Amino acid sequence: MFEKCAACGGRILAGGSRFLNWTFCNEACLTRFKAALTDRLVPAEAVAQEIGQAFQSNCPLCNRPGPNDLYSSTTVTGMLVASRVASQTRLCCARCARKNRLMAALHCLGLGWWSPHAIFYNLFVLPSNLIALLFVREATAPSPALAALVKARIADQIVPQLQAAAMNARNDPNSGGTLDDDFA
Repeated sequence: MFEKCAACGGRILAGGSRFLNWTFCNEACLTRFKAALTDRLVPAEAVAQEIGQAFQSNCPLCNRPGPNDLYSSTTVTGMLVASRVASQTRLCCARCARKNRLMAALHCLGLGWWSPHAIFYNLFVLPSNLIALLFVREATAPSPALAALVKARIADQIVPQLQAAAMNARNDPNSGGTLDDDFA
């Protein structure tokens, strides 16, 4: 009746994300699956090189030299009877991360008080953005989240090869297991 998530095994009530022949309950499960698929099918040296390149390259937002990492911020928007809470994660340098978190805090200050729900959410989101703003530090090494993002991008780039290899690994009784075993 309901499909199971290929990564976590949870039931998918509606929607979900698709990749190849698998369905996932959310983007986090899809990213985790793509990272495991890349780990299995792409040489570790090539993955490490791509991660290092993403870490040390110029910032995608300001074009200044890295290091880059994933930084997130949350905004709350109140609309009289409704509210919207949105989180945004960006690959950028520490300077752009501070700017993004400051802009998110200013958004919450200006637009986050216009509904009862938004006022409640803002009591938590605004301080967390401001505290995160104070503690943004330049990354010294790639984070696990950056590695997972890069692995997911690699998986997206080589989908035709992955599809053939994944179907062979899944259907070959001599392969020693299936891709689904990585999530058991």
